[in-house]
Parts: sequence; C-alpha cells; structure tokens
Amino acid sequence: MNLSSLAETFFKDLLYAVRQFIRNPVFTVVAVASLAIGIGANTAIFSVMNAALLKSLPVRDPKELVILTNPNASGRSSGMNTGERSLMTYAEFTQLRDHATTFSGMCAAESQLDRWDVRIAGAAQEPVHGRLVSEEYFSLLGVGPAIGRVFTRHDAKGPGQDPYVVISYDYWQQRFGGRSSVLGTPIQAYATTLTVIGVAQPGFRGESVGEKPDLWIPMLMQPQIMPGRDYLHEDLSQNLEKVMWLHVFGRLKPGVTMARAQTEIDVLFKGIIEAGYPATLDPETRKEAMDQHLKLHDARTGAFNGRTGFAQQLLVLLGASIVVLLIACINVANLLLARATARYKEVGVRLSIGASRARLVRQFLTESVMLSLLGGVVGLFLAWGGARVLVVLLTGSRDGSHLAATLDLRVLAFTVGVTFLTGMVFGLVPALRGTRVDVNDSLRDSGRGVAGGAG
Repeated sequence: MNLSSLAETFFKDLLYAVRQFIRNPVFTVVAVASLAIGIGANTAIFSVMNAALLKSLPVRDPKELVILTNPNASGRSSGMNTGERSLMTYAEFTQLRDHATTFSGMCAAESQLDRWDVRIAGAAQEPVHGRLVSEEYFSLLGVGPAIGRVFTRHDAKGPGQDPYVVISYDYWQQRFGGRSSVLGTPIQAYATTLTVIGVAQPGFRGESVGEKPDLWIPMLMQPQIMPGRDYLHEDLSQNLEKVMWLHVFGRLKPGVTMARAQTEIDVLFKGIIEAGYPATLDPETRKEAMDQHLKLHDARTGAFNGRTGFAQQLLVLLGASIVVLLIACINVANLLLARATARYKEVGVRLSIGASRARLVRQFLTESVMLSLLGGVVGLFLAWGGARVLVVLLTGSRDGSHLAATLDLRVLAFTVGVTFLTGMVFGLVPALRGTRVDVNDSLRDSGRGVAGGAG
C-alpha cells in the first residue's frame, strides 16, 4: 500500500471515528473527561518538575557552567567547616578567580535572597528582594540589558565605590511601568544611595531556581548594604571563623573537562587553605582545618535550595498521578469493551464483505487515539491551572519565592507522548477482542434480528 492510500485510509478512519463519537455523546464525554484528569495531572506535575529540576538557565551556553559550591545549599555560616564545602568566602572566591586557568571566568552570588526596605526616588520605604553579586556576574552568564547597561568588572573600584543597581525586567514592568526614565533613578538602602544603570534582559531571574530578585547590587557594596560586619575581608590570624555565604560559578574553557577543572581546583583550594590559616595553629587544629575541599557540579540548571526534598515530593506526586492515569485507562478500556460487544454484528458484517481483521483493529485504535488526543487537549487546560496551584502548595509562603512552571516545548512533547501511549494502552485490548468475531454467528444473529424486526 502506497503512501497516498495509507493517508486516504487514515482520513476515512478519522471521519468514521468522529461519527461514532457524535452518535455516542455520553460515552465520548465520560471517556474524554476521565483521560483529561489523568493526562492533565501528569502534565501539571511534569511542568513543575521541568521548571524546578530539568530546565536550563536562560543564559549563554549553560552546558559550560559549573558550580564550585553545593547547589542545594543557601544561607550563611561561620566557623571552620570540614569535608566538602557547601559555600565559600569572598576571599576564597577572588583567589580562585584570579589563579584558575581552566575557566574562562568566574563569578560569585550571594547564596540567599535578601529583603531590604528601600526608598525609591525619595518615596516612602518599600520592600524589595535583591542579591549581591560579583561584578563579573552578568558577563560570565552572558546576560545583557533590556535597556541601559549591566555592571562589569571594570566597575569594580573598591569596597563601597560601586553604587550601582541593575533591576529585573519583571520589576521594571511592575514597579516602573516599563518606562525608560527608570535609568538614573536613585534607590536608598540604609545610608547608601544606589543608581539604576540598567534593566536585565526579559526572562532572566538569576542563577537560583525558584527565586525572583527585583535587583542585583555589586558585591563590593556589602558593607554598606549589609552594615554590621564586613564579609569581604578576613584575617584568620585574629579569628579562625570564616564567613561562608557565596555560591561560585565558573565557565569552563573550550575543550576543558570537569575532571581536569576539578584537579586544578583541588590544588588551588588546598593552597588557599594552607596559606590562610596561621602557622602557629596547634597540629590537631591545623589538621582539622586542612580537611576542606570543593566539589564541582554541573550548573546548567542553576542553584536550588532544597532541590533534593522538592524532587522527592514531585516524584511521589508523579507516581500518584500515574496511578490516576492508569485507573482512567482501565475505565475507558472497559467502556470500549462494552462498545465492542454492542458492535459485534457490525464487525461481523464488515468481515463478511472482505474487511481484514488488521484493518478493523486499526480502525478501533484510531478511535482510541482520538479519544486520548481529545483528553490530552482538555488536560492541557487543566494542567495550565493545576501547575500554578501545585507551585503555591509546594513552595508555600517563602518570601521572594517564584517558580515559572510553563507549558513549553518539552512539556508539550511530554503531553503528546503520554497521550499517544495512553491511547494505545487502553485501546489495544478492546481492539483485539472487539475484532475477534465469528462471522457466521454474527450474521445469524443479524438475520434473526432483521426477521424479528420485520415481523
């Protein structure tokens, strides 16, 4: 059979399936609703999983990014950690940045999202969410401005000498109405006045998944923005407590493997630790201090505090939604089996006039897949709202949290795959059983029915 004949046959099958659905509206509505719930639940959960765990950061060549700290960690800690380090100090970051040769660049970002009360253009105080980042932040990630400019390492004049701020595109639209006059706007935080120099490109919400900063401030402004303690300098000869508060990202040079970069970082970090602590330390304390190392991680999906727990919750929900979909498949399969019994005579007649069993099986499967496709379309609408509800339930009321669960191409591909698989799963058995007909019996039954009707 050539391609045109196959297309013609398939089109006829579609028309026949549509007529069957119109003749049996109650069956069609019940079947589509059952499938829509199952497919919609799976799509909603997968869309959240995609946004939180699978989707790459909207930056340049995310596959080249690595993170030198634990992507699941956040906050600040002080003291002397041992083993694998979750976060880094500013001094450690600058030394690695200045001496590593396997990276084309490095940047640092505060591991937690801050909340500040600021005055914008002299107005009343209002809360904003922001993050301190090193001056290389935007250039390393490959993020440009929507308007204005972003700060770079050339702006790094020294502690307290970089009074700039870049605001997010969403915040620009919501707070400033998307007006270009936002450039040059003064923002007062504590006793420091910062100047808006640019707006980040649309869609960029930072390097941490699930968080939505309103603005980014150069890290050298830390003593002014977070008064009370200087996190930029450390003197271990006076105090052995380091302040570890940064995530550090690096971009591998072309052709450099993560294993090679890890080897270099092991050597450099060991040297930093050895040189950082005073030689007068007692042997036991020094041995403990030397037991620190960094582990490189793939950073294409960014940092995400609580990723492991979030993933476990989603897997449990996905398992439950698969069970719901299987129950829906069983229910629809039973409905199709009942319809196949009712169509016993029809199948017998079609077999008697020359239709092959394979042809009828294909017709039955076409009807099943069409039902599943209708359920998938309705399920997408359910998933669109369900994903948003799911995000609220999973993230709770965490300040500044935001997870953009959208129905992108990956989610749509997942839905299409689930839809076709579902149609085949619940349609195959009814198709095989419904076409297993004794032609003579079905024709005798048909003849008796006609005679009785005429009498």
